[in-house]
Amino acid sequence: MVELSLKNVIYKNRLLLDFLDGNHNLNSFHSGSSFETIDKAFYSKRDLSVNKRSILVEVLSAQYHEINQPIPANVNLLKNKDVYTITTGHQLCFMGGPQFFIHKIISTINISRKLKKIHPDVHFVPVFWMASEDHDFAEINHFYSNGQQVHWSSDKKGAVGRMPTHGL
Repeated sequence: MVELSLKNVIYKNRLLLDFLDGNHNLNSFHSGSSFETIDKAFYSKRDLSVNKRSILVEVLSAQYHEINQPIPANVNLLKNKDVYTITTGHQLCFMGGPQFFIHKIISTINISRKLKKIHPDVHFVPVFWMASEDHDFAEINHFYSNGQQVHWSSDKKGAVGRMPTHGL
């Protein structure tokens, strides 16, 4: 299998590239980029109470019910201790295309699998969050093509994922 580096292809942010390259000037801002640095003490500090876990399972179950889909077994696992989410999300963006969020989803699944191999007594549930409730329209109402800014004007307010697109 050929492995393609995403550095300088998708990732263009200098800070992220420095992190991926292991730049030591960033060490005081994180606990490491290796899965091996994540240990049991790390998990115990991030454990949710039974009540919060129940709320999470209820909300996720309701969302699956709302779209007439069966609830995945992993959702019910979240009720248990030693089960953690590996979460990524994606903010809506005008003309952004699916490439980046597909990459995020695949990466989150792969991270969950890698962590399970390192910590077989702990379970990891990949969760993808679509930030459709974001209200920052100014952040997503434009894109650039051939050096020109294409702008979507709208007087609508509220969650950008609920805005009508007929003005496009």
